[in-house]
Amino acid sequence: GTFFGVDTHPIEVATTHPTLNLGVHAGMGINALTHAYLDHIKSGDLVVIVPEYQMLADGGASGALEMGIRAHHLEIFADNPPSSIAHDALRLGNPGLRAFLRGGALRFLGYRGATPYPTDIDATGNAVHFPNVEPAVRHGACLLASQRSVNELLRFQQNLGQVGARLVVSMPWMQVEAVGEPDPACSGVVEQMHAARLQLLIGDNGNRVDDPTMFSDSTYHLTREGREARSRQLGSELADYLATP
Repeated sequence: GTFFGVDTHPIEVATTHPTLNLGVHAGMGINALTHAYLDHIKSGDLVVIVPEYQMLADGGASGALEMGIRAHHLEIFADNPPSSIAHDALRLGNPGLRAFLRGGALRFLGYRGATPYPTDIDATGNAVHFPNVEPAVRHGACLLASQRSVNELLRFQQNLGQVGARLVVSMPWMQVEAVGEPDPACSGVVEQMHAARLQLLIGDNGNRVDDPTMFSDSTYHLTREGREARSRQLGSELADYLATP
Protein backbone atom coordinates (compact mmCIF):
# COMPACT_ATOMS: atom_id res chain seq x y z
CA GLY A 1 0.00 0.00 0.00
CA THR A 2 2.06 3.00 -1.21
CA PHE A 3 0.32 5.17 -3.81
CA PHE A 4 -2.76 5.82 -1.66
CA GLY A 5 -1.05 4.86 1.60
CA VAL A 6 2.24 6.74 1.96
CA ASP A 7 3.52 10.29 1.46
CA THR A 8 7.19 11.05 0.91
CA HIS A 9 7.25 14.35 2.77
CA PRO A 10 7.10 13.06 6.39
CA ILE A 11 9.64 10.39 5.45
CA GLU A 12 12.04 12.99 4.07
CA VAL A 13 11.65 15.08 7.22
CA ALA A 14 12.28 12.08 9.49
CA THR A 15 15.22 10.62 7.56
CA THR A 16 16.68 13.79 5.95
CA HIS A 17 17.03 11.76 2.74
CA PRO A 18 15.39 12.54 -0.61
CA THR A 19 12.45 10.17 -1.04
CA LEU A 20 10.52 9.06 -4.12
CA ASN A 21 7.19 7.25 -3.96
CA LEU A 22 7.03 4.92 -6.96
CA GLY A 23 3.80 3.21 -5.88
CA VAL A 24 4.05 0.78 -8.75
CA HIS A 25 2.71 -2.55 -7.58
CA ALA A 26 -1.11 -2.25 -7.91
CA GLY A 27 -1.42 -5.92 -8.81
CA MET A 28 1.68 -6.06 -11.04
CA GLY A 29 3.08 -9.03 -9.17
CA ILE A 30 6.21 -9.35 -7.04
CA ASN A 31 8.48 -10.30 -9.96
CA ALA A 32 7.62 -7.25 -12.02
CA LEU A 33 8.08 -5.03 -8.98
CA THR A 34 11.56 -6.34 -8.18
CA HIS A 35 12.73 -6.08 -11.80
CA ALA A 36 11.41 -2.62 -12.53
CA TYR A 37 14.20 -0.32 -11.36
CA LEU A 38 17.39 -2.38 -10.98
CA ASP A 39 19.13 -0.38 -13.70
CA HIS A 40 18.40 2.88 -11.88
CA ILE A 41 19.38 1.93 -8.32
CA LYS A 42 22.75 3.22 -7.13
CA SER A 43 25.09 2.61 -4.22
CA GLY A 44 23.70 4.04 -0.99
CA ASP A 45 20.06 3.80 -2.09
CA LEU A 46 17.49 2.32 0.27
CA VAL A 47 14.58 0.55 -1.42
CA VAL A 48 11.42 0.16 0.68
CA ILE A 49 8.79 -2.30 -0.50
CA VAL A 50 5.31 -2.17 1.05
CA PRO A 51 3.73 -5.25 -0.56
CA GLU A 52 0.05 -6.03 -0.40
CA TYR A 53 -0.56 -9.31 1.38
CA GLN A 54 -2.16 -10.86 -1.71
CA MET A 55 0.97 -10.06 -3.71
CA LEU A 56 3.11 -11.95 -1.20
CA ALA A 57 0.66 -14.82 -1.07
CA ASP A 58 0.54 -15.62 -4.77
CA GLY A 59 3.38 -13.62 -6.27
CA GLY A 60 1.51 -13.02 -9.52
CA ALA A 61 -0.22 -10.11 -11.17
CA SER A 62 -3.91 -9.56 -10.57
CA GLY A 63 -6.47 -10.34 -13.22
CA ALA A 64 -7.75 -6.76 -13.10
CA LEU A 65 -4.36 -5.30 -14.01
CA GLU A 66 -3.85 -7.90 -16.70
CA MET A 67 -7.16 -6.94 -18.28
CA GLY A 68 -6.19 -3.28 -18.06
CA ILE A 69 -2.91 -3.89 -19.83
CA ARG A 70 -4.55 -5.99 -22.52
CA ALA A 71 -7.08 -3.21 -23.02
CA HIS A 72 -4.11 -1.01 -23.93
CA HIS A 73 -2.84 -3.59 -26.42
CA LEU A 74 0.20 -4.57 -24.36
CA GLU A 75 0.23 -8.35 -24.43
CA ILE A 76 2.95 -8.51 -21.81
CA PHE A 77 1.82 -11.48 -19.78
CA ALA A 78 2.19 -14.08 -22.53
CA ASP A 79 5.43 -15.96 -21.82
CA ASN A 80 7.41 -12.78 -21.23
CA PRO A 81 10.17 -12.50 -18.59
CA PRO A 82 9.56 -10.39 -15.48
CA SER A 83 11.89 -7.64 -16.72
CA SER A 84 9.76 -7.22 -19.84
CA ILE A 85 6.56 -7.21 -17.78
CA ALA A 86 8.02 -4.51 -15.54
CA HIS A 87 9.16 -2.36 -18.45
CA ASP A 88 5.87 -2.52 -20.32
CA ALA A 89 3.72 -2.11 -17.23
CA LEU A 90 5.61 1.02 -16.24
CA ARG A 91 4.97 2.42 -19.70
CA LEU A 92 1.34 2.66 -18.64
CA GLY A 93 2.34 5.74 -16.65
CA ASN A 94 4.21 6.82 -13.57
CA PRO A 95 3.56 5.31 -11.06
CA GLY A 96 2.32 2.51 -13.29
CA LEU A 97 -1.33 3.24 -12.59
CA ARG A 98 -2.45 6.11 -14.79
CA ALA A 99 -3.44 4.43 -18.03
CA PHE A 100 -4.77 1.38 -16.21
CA LEU A 101 -7.07 3.49 -14.08
CA ARG A 102 -8.18 5.61 -17.02
CA GLY A 103 -8.56 2.61 -19.31
CA GLY A 104 -11.25 0.11 -20.09
CA ALA A 105 -10.33 -2.22 -17.24
CA LEU A 106 -12.52 -0.27 -14.82
CA ARG A 107 -15.65 -1.71 -16.36
CA PHE A 108 -14.46 -5.14 -15.24
CA LEU A 109 -14.27 -3.80 -11.70
CA GLY A 110 -17.87 -2.62 -11.78
CA TYR A 111 -17.20 1.13 -12.00
CA ARG A 112 -19.20 3.43 -14.26
CA GLY A 113 -18.59 7.02 -15.21
CA ALA A 114 -15.73 8.94 -13.59
CA THR A 115 -12.65 7.10 -12.44
CA PRO A 116 -12.94 6.54 -8.66
CA TYR A 117 -9.16 6.71 -8.20
CA PRO A 118 -7.61 10.01 -9.33
CA THR A 119 -4.16 9.51 -10.79
CA ASP A 120 -2.58 12.98 -10.50
CA ILE A 121 0.83 12.84 -8.84
CA ASP A 122 3.26 15.38 -7.45
CA ALA A 123 6.97 15.68 -8.19
CA THR A 124 7.89 12.91 -5.76
CA GLY A 125 5.24 10.43 -6.86
CA ASN A 126 2.58 10.99 -4.21
CA ALA A 127 -1.12 10.87 -5.05
CA VAL A 128 -2.41 14.45 -5.16
CA HIS A 129 -6.03 13.42 -4.72
CA PHE A 130 -7.63 10.54 -2.89
CA PRO A 131 -10.04 7.79 -3.95
CA ASN A 132 -13.36 9.39 -4.86
CA VAL A 133 -15.45 6.86 -2.97
CA GLU A 134 -17.48 6.71 0.19
CA PRO A 135 -15.52 5.44 3.22
CA ALA A 136 -16.34 1.84 3.97
CA VAL A 137 -15.49 -0.62 6.68
CA ARG A 138 -13.13 -3.09 5.04
CA HIS A 139 -11.68 -5.55 7.50
CA GLY A 140 -8.64 -7.13 5.90
CA ALA A 141 -6.90 -10.43 6.41
CA CYS A 142 -3.21 -11.17 6.60
CA LEU A 143 -2.01 -13.88 4.25
CA LEU A 144 1.14 -15.96 4.53
CA ALA A 145 3.79 -15.33 1.89
CA SER A 146 4.47 -18.00 -0.70
CA GLN A 147 7.98 -19.41 -0.93
CA ARG A 148 8.11 -18.03 -4.46
CA SER A 149 7.61 -14.49 -3.16
CA VAL A 150 10.12 -14.92 -0.34
CA ASN A 151 12.71 -16.24 -2.80
CA GLU A 152 12.09 -13.31 -5.15
CA LEU A 153 12.60 -10.81 -2.32
CA LEU A 154 15.82 -12.59 -1.35
CA ARG A 155 17.03 -12.47 -4.95
CA PHE A 156 16.18 -8.76 -5.11
CA GLN A 157 18.01 -8.13 -1.83
CA GLN A 158 21.08 -9.89 -3.21
CA ASN A 159 20.99 -7.86 -6.45
CA LEU A 160 20.69 -4.62 -4.48
CA GLY A 161 23.62 -5.61 -2.30
CA GLN A 162 25.77 -6.09 -5.39
CA VAL A 163 25.42 -2.39 -6.23
CA GLY A 164 25.71 -1.20 -2.62
CA ALA A 165 21.99 -0.62 -2.03
CA ARG A 166 19.72 -2.03 0.67
CA LEU A 167 16.20 -3.47 0.86
CA VAL A 168 13.61 -2.92 3.59
CA VAL A 169 10.16 -4.52 3.70
CA SER A 170 7.34 -2.75 5.53
CA MET A 171 3.96 -4.43 5.72
CA PRO A 172 0.93 -2.23 4.97
CA TRP A 173 -1.62 -1.31 7.59
CA MET A 174 -4.37 -3.85 8.06
CA GLN A 175 -7.81 -2.82 9.33
CA VAL A 176 -9.04 -5.04 12.13
CA GLU A 177 -11.91 -4.92 14.62
CA ALA A 178 -9.62 -5.25 17.64
CA VAL A 179 -5.86 -4.82 17.64
CA GLY A 180 -5.39 -7.12 20.63
CA GLU A 181 -6.91 -10.16 18.98
CA PRO A 182 -4.21 -12.65 17.92
CA ASP A 183 -3.84 -13.39 14.21
CA PRO A 184 -1.62 -16.36 13.30
CA ALA A 185 -1.32 -15.24 9.68
CA CYS A 186 -0.12 -11.73 10.60
CA SER A 187 2.45 -13.05 13.03
CA GLY A 188 3.32 -15.79 10.54
CA VAL A 189 4.34 -13.29 7.85
CA VAL A 190 6.61 -11.55 10.36
CA GLU A 191 8.21 -14.89 11.23
CA GLN A 192 8.67 -15.68 7.53
CA MET A 193 10.47 -12.39 6.89
CA HIS A 194 12.71 -12.82 9.92
CA ALA A 195 13.48 -16.45 9.06
CA ALA A 196 14.52 -15.39 5.55
CA ARG A 197 16.75 -12.66 7.06
CA LEU A 198 14.85 -9.91 5.30
CA GLN A 199 14.87 -6.53 7.01
CA LEU A 200 11.28 -5.98 8.17
CA LEU A 201 9.89 -2.77 9.65
CA ILE A 202 6.58 -3.30 11.41
CA GLY A 203 4.90 -1.72 14.44
CA ASP A 204 4.34 -3.36 17.80
CA ASN A 205 0.80 -4.28 16.76
CA GLY A 206 1.91 -5.79 13.47
CA ASN A 207 0.61 -2.69 11.64
CA ARG A 208 -2.93 -3.74 12.57
CA VAL A 209 -5.18 -0.72 13.08
CA ASP A 210 -8.69 -0.68 14.56
CA ASP A 211 -9.64 2.93 13.74
CA PRO A 212 -11.91 2.83 10.64
CA THR A 213 -11.46 6.57 10.01
CA MET A 214 -7.91 5.80 8.88
CA PHE A 215 -9.15 3.78 5.88
CA SER A 216 -10.99 4.62 2.69
CA ASP A 217 -12.54 1.92 0.51
CA SER A 218 -9.98 -0.79 1.20
CA THR A 219 -7.28 -1.68 3.70
CA TYR A 220 -4.67 -0.40 1.24
CA HIS A 221 -6.34 2.96 0.52
CA LEU A 222 -6.00 5.32 3.45
CA THR A 223 -7.78 8.57 4.15
CA ARG A 224 -5.79 11.77 4.40
CA GLU A 225 -5.53 11.33 8.18
CA GLY A 226 -4.55 7.71 7.79
CA ARG A 227 -1.91 8.44 5.19
CA GLU A 228 -0.36 11.16 7.35
CA ALA A 229 -0.20 8.84 10.37
CA ARG A 230 1.14 5.91 8.34
CA SER A 231 3.80 8.10 6.72
CA ARG A 232 4.96 9.47 10.07
CA GLN A 233 5.21 5.92 11.44
CA LEU A 234 7.22 4.69 8.45
CA GLY A 235 9.46 7.75 8.55
CA SER A 236 10.23 7.19 12.22
CA GLU A 237 10.97 3.50 11.63
CA LEU A 238 13.25 4.28 8.69
CA ALA A 239 15.08 6.96 10.67
CA ASP A 240 15.77 4.48 13.46
CA TYR A 241 16.91 1.88 10.92
CA LEU A 242 19.28 4.32 9.19
CA ALA A 243 20.71 5.40 12.54
CA THR A 244 21.59 1.79 13.48
CA PRO A 245 25.21 0.91 12.62
